[in-house]
Amino acid sequence: MAANPLSKLNRRKQKYAIALANNPEKSKAQCLLDAGYSESISRNPHLVETEDFKLAFQEIMRRKIPLTKVVRRIREGMDAVNTVFAQKDGVFTDSRDVINWAERRQYTNMYAQMSGAWTPKAEIDHTQRVDPDTLRRMMDISDKLNLSTLSAQQLKELESSHVTIDAQEIAGANSVYDRVHNGNK
Repeated sequence: MAANPLSKLNRRKQKYAIALANNPEKSKAQCLLDAGYSESISRNPHLVETEDFKLAFQEIMRRKIPLTKVVRRIREGMDAVNTVFAQKDGVFTDSRDVINWAERRQYTNMYAQMSGAWTPKAEIDHTQRVDPDTLRRMMDISDKLNLSTLSAQQLKELESSHVTIDAQEIAGANSVYDRVHNGNK
């Protein structure tokens, strides 16, 4: 049997990890207070959430909720729809399923972060920039995918496959490309 992931943590960190894992409705601050930490520490959870704590907590969560279940729920969320009902004189006359873009976006974001495919901007050092050669290559790819050459049917297929097509974004990208490609800054 695998060792208890909490065994390497002090007693208060153990209590905090258990409170956090078992009480999703409680804030971190409240879980810290319940574990016996002071008010000032409860306002600064990062002081308790050291690397050893994070590793132990990750193991607790893996044991508590199987990864297969998490993946299944993310997949379901990425296909989220809302059912919209029509009624007349208090009687339901029709219903339609419509894509829940906000929910899908959140689950896609979650998947991208968990899979390592995307890191939130807040986690990226502000000094990281796209160099001109990379930007030029990206813009060349964008040119090869020129949306203005697509037929109405192809655009409809793209829209139904959840690819957002925004004319302002395309114009902005072309503007950046022109500046980089022509050597202007």
